[in-house]
Amino acid sequence: MTTGYTPNLMSEIMIHEVEMYRKLFDQTFYNSYFIDPNYKVLAWNKNGEEAVKKYFNAQIAVGDDFINYNLPHEIDNFKRLFNESLTGKQLDFEIELMISPGVTQFYHVMFIPIEDSEGGVMGICFSMKDITERRIREYELFKAKTKAEAAVAAKQDFLASLSHEIRTPLNSILGISDLLLEKKEGEEQTHLLKTLRFSSEQLLELINEILDFSKIESGKTQVVLSSVNIRELCKNVLSSFETRAGFRKIRLDYSTSASLPELVLADKLKLIQILTNLLSNALKFTEKGFVKLQLELLSQTESSVTISFIVSDSGIGISEENLCHIFELFAQADVSTEQKYGGTGLGLTIAKRLVEMMKGTLSVKSELGKGSVFSFSLEFEICNPHKDYSYSPIQPAALLGDNESLKHMKVLLVEDNEINKFVAEEFLRKFGVKSDWAHNGLKAIQLLQSKAYDLILMDIQMAGMDGLTATKYIRSLDDDYFKQIPIIALTADVLTESVNKQNGFNDFLIKPINKQILKDILMKYDMNNKSVSQSV
Repeated sequence: MTTGYTPNLMSEIMIHEVEMYRKLFDQTFYNSYFIDPNYKVLAWNKNGEEAVKKYFNAQIAVGDDFINYNLPHEIDNFKRLFNESLTGKQLDFEIELMISPGVTQFYHVMFIPIEDSEGGVMGICFSMKDITERRIREYELFKAKTKAEAAVAAKQDFLASLSHEIRTPLNSILGISDLLLEKKEGEEQTHLLKTLRFSSEQLLELINEILDFSKIESGKTQVVLSSVNIRELCKNVLSSFETRAGFRKIRLDYSTSASLPELVLADKLKLIQILTNLLSNALKFTEKGFVKLQLELLSQTESSVTISFIVSDSGIGISEENLCHIFELFAQADVSTEQKYGGTGLGLTIAKRLVEMMKGTLSVKSELGKGSVFSFSLEFEICNPHKDYSYSPIQPAALLGDNESLKHMKVLLVEDNEINKFVAEEFLRKFGVKSDWAHNGLKAIQLLQSKAYDLILMDIQMAGMDGLTATKYIRSLDDDYFKQIPIIALTADVLTESVNKQNGFNDFLIKPINKQILKDILMKYDMNNKSVSQSV
């Protein structure tokens, strides 16, 4: 709505308003013009005057037709927007303009209605600002961000491939080592096999550290809570190092407070990972003496408990000057230490970040030549025995310790690697489990439709029909048997996000497959014992 003011009166009022704020008006970075409803220029600022000189080689004056100060191909668009703003609507947008052939610039444009005391529109303040440099910077930042994201994605793909390609043969090496160690052929052969297994475990540890750190950095790590027996978890993590400690003749000690609650709500896998990294670090730098894991009750209320986890050793220790850098990325005490003991220097960094994810702080005390003490404290909710808690997938070192017979079970093993197939079949045979083998997903579906099984061990990456496709197809079949049978993913890719309930899996096992953990999985999903399948 326009006013009933005469053009001269409108000009006087608007010019008066401009002059009142002239200093401020001239200091703005925008090219600004006050224009009456007939496109006549009433006032302008310094930047506006200079813009007319630069682009139109003209001297702006009161009463000029502002249409003359528009690019020819933009006149119709300007009139449309100007008239729209005369209705009382403020327009604010960014626009791309071709100033001349081959020259494009970006502008922030505003059409601001100038209202009188009665709410009528007596003119428009038209303002525009060259934002080309900003848009160029934004574009360069966008390109850099896109390039960085592509690099991260490429790194993730590479690490996933690395994980699969290295873990697959490691599964064979560790599995066959375990099988041969059970034969006890002789002292010399046993020593060689233990050395082989020890070296394989070291290689696996290096791979795990790199992949774990990559997963944390990519933001794929989240806190997942479940009911956990802290005492048993810590005991089992420590026991997983018995072979390595025995090989180096290092004593493993464990102590815990008797007053700890039986069950707490915690991220089981992250606790295992933290303790595994700390214990592995302690063993790596301890040549004689002991490594100790200690649990202390710091405080307890009716609903929560605070527990301190302490890992101490009699190792080489850390100098005072290196203590402040010990949690930094790829940190090692010095070059000679790295050469002698190896490692990526990632283990402590990963442990620190995981502790911080759970609202704790990892600290260290050490004396050169006397050993180190790493400790962290976490607060946990005490589990209500009558409440149902979600369950995390079983992982290495999460041992259940049940010796119940599994001889009644029938398992379908889906695996395309001959050696890994042999290792898994040998493990199953030692448990007394009957098994059939399928070399790909299609063959597995055929067997499943002709024979009943209690559980499926499904490799993810296979030639032909892969495990993911096969599992989705099995779950789609119109029979409760196909929807309820436990399907356990076998994967060498620890970064995968696909092994979840939505894709049909009940749980997963990471290669190299640990014999005890495989047994625990079988026990957990034992249909004859009416085990309840829980989601990933």
